[in-house]
Amino acid sequence: MFEIEDKRLALVNSFSKIMSSGEAIRKSIKKWEFVYDNIDSINQEGGGSTCALCFLYAVRGCIGCPVREDTGSANCQGTPWWGAHEIVGDRYATEESKQIAVQLEIDYLKGILLSYLEEHNEI
Repeated sequence: MFEIEDKRLALVNSFSKIMSSGEAIRKSIKKWEFVYDNIDSINQEGGGSTCALCFLYAVRGCIGCPVREDTGSANCQGTPWWGAHEIVGDRYATEESKQIAVQLEIDYLKGILLSYLEEHNEI
């Protein structure tokens, strides 16, 4: 699903427009797990261009996005994404500090997934 091109995270296959929110959350978690596992090889995580949730919802101002429903804000405001996004590209940051920030994003998305599954009786 992902690869590294010139230290940038790249999407190998485009996301499907026929994807549930739950599937998009899972794919977003996989993205960040890939970033975590390859943190020493990546200096750009791709932002919305590599996010399944953004693929589904960004063109609509994030309306309907489970992250926006959680925070009440568009563009992942108020989430660990901003810290993870910024630190991945920081050449002075340690690998450990990058992993901590990325793990916060992974944990946040896992919480969003759990809430989504509970709300939609998929547990």
